[in-house]
Amino acid sequence: MHVGGLRHSNSQASNGKTSLNLMETDVVSSLDTSVTASIPQWDTLVQTMAGLYRSDKNDQPVPAVATSYHKSSDGKTYTFNLRLPNGQTVIL
Repeated sequence: MHVGGLRHSNSQASNGKTSLNLMETDVVSSLDTSVTASIPQWDTLVQTMAGLYRSDKNDQPVPAVATSYHKSSDGKTYTFNLRLPNGQTVIL
């Protein structure tokens, strides 16, 4: 995989928090997942958006934003319980 021009730096801010700065090789023209086609756009989306589930170290799905889900008996409807940053739960 070629990632020419990609660099990162870690820095310690005055408030004691650590930040990570990334540079992409091209302009990110959209964060719309339906029109994203370039590697820099996908890199940015992966870095900034969380999915319902993620893969653990054994490539098994574990909750990310979703705390749980229920599948209807006909298998056509999934109901997800979502965890918000403020700790509240939303059912979608």
